Amino acid sequence: MNKTLRTPAHRKLVQELRTARREAGLSQQQVAELLGVPQSYVAKIELGERRIDVIEFLQLVAAIDASWLEILGRVDSADKP
Repeated sequence: MNKTLRTPAHRKLVQELRTARREAGLSQQQVAELLGVPQSYVAKIELGERRIDVIEFLQLVAAIDASWLEILGRVDSADKP
């Protein structure tokens, strides 16, 4: 696996996405169905095994009805000393 997948910022982003999904009361399977992708796609994102581009990020955030700005804000604030 590429070492860049294990950066603190990426781990925080994954954590925030997983937390937002759970707070929305959605399973990985439900999110996958909303996105039209296999459940393994969502699982790999949440495990940090798959990176997503900005479009995929926005689609995922919309599917869980979360604020992309809040998620990125928490990632950014966690990355500062």
